[in-house]
Amino acid sequence: MKLGIDMHQMALDCVRRELSQQRPGGFSLEPRYHRNPRTQAWEPLSNKEAQALVVHDFKFPCLGDAPSKWRVYPRGHPHAGRTQKFMYELAVGAPAFRIIPRWGVLP
Repeated sequence: MKLGIDMHQMALDCVRRELSQQRPGGFSLEPRYHRNPRTQAWEPLSNKEAQALVVHDFKFPCLGDAPSKWRVYPRGHPHAGRTQKFMYELAVGAPAFRIIPRWGVLP
């Protein structure tokens, strides 16, 4: 678990550093959304208006493995049978991609 947290932190630090140079003030890392149970609409958890142009999700497969696939939510989960990719795209209305070390950015 600690290794996964450390890998995500290193990746976020790298992305933050690069995007700060390429798009100063023009990006957001780790925005959070929730589904309003009354309206069934996806809403940002922050008070700021958010418009995503793209979603990137870090995936860290074990060494030697094939690129990680999008997770399919299990039976009993509110999003059962759907993928993380589908839910990201539904939530923010923007394409979602995986960022995987050794493979790069994948659909």
